[in-house]
Amino acid sequence: MKTLTIFTIAVIVILSSGFANKRIWIVDAESRLSIQGSTNVNNFTCKIEYCTGTDTLQYVENSSASELSFTRSRMTIPVRSFDCGTRQISKDFWRTLKSETYPELDINFRSLQHMVFKNNSYTNGVVDIKLAGVTSRYNIRYRVSVRDNNTILLNGFHKVHFSDFNLEAPRKMKGLIKVKEVMNVEFNLVLRMI
Repeated sequence: MKTLTIFTIAVIVILSSGFANKRIWIVDAESRLSIQGSTNVNNFTCKIEYCTGTDTLQYVENSSASELSFTRSRMTIPVRSFDCGTRQISKDFWRTLKSETYPELDINFRSLQHMVFKNNSYTNGVVDIKLAGVTSRYNIRYRVSVRDNNTILLNGFHKVHFSDFNLEAPRKMKGLIKVKEVMNVEFNLVLRMI
C-alpha cells in the first residue's frame, strides 16, 4: 500500500516536468495494486482494481528544481476492495487490516524527485500511507512508462511490514499456519492528465 502511494507520486512528478507550474491528473481505472505475502505453508496475493472518478492529484513545482510537491494528493481506497482469491482469505485479510473500524486506506503523495521525463526512466518519491489509524512514510522508487494514449504508468515495489501499522501478522489453526511479517506491495498506477 505504501508502494502504491509512492508510485503514484512518481508518475505525477515525471509527467509534470516540462509543463506549466500546475497540473491535475486523474487516477485511471486501469490502475492496480497488489500485495504478495507468504505463510509457512504457501504464498498468497491480494489485488485491488482501483476505481477512478473521484481522486485527482495536483502537483505544484517548488522553488527547488530537484523536487515537486503535491496538493490535492490524497487517494482513498476501500480496504474491502482487496480480493485475495478466495472469500475466506479475503475476509481474513480484511480482519487483519481492521476494516470494520478503519474501512479505508489513505495514500497521501508528499513529493516526487524532479527529473527529465523519459520512457523507462526511474524516479523516487515520498508517500504517506494511513492504514488502521496509523500513518507511515515511505520512499519509493518508480519505473516510468509513457503510453500512447496520453497516460503515464508508474510501477513500483516496496516491502511493507504489518508492524509499520501496529498490526500483527495473522495465525490460523492455533498457530500452525503463520503469515510472515513482510509483504511485497506492487503499484501499477495509471495517471491521465485532465
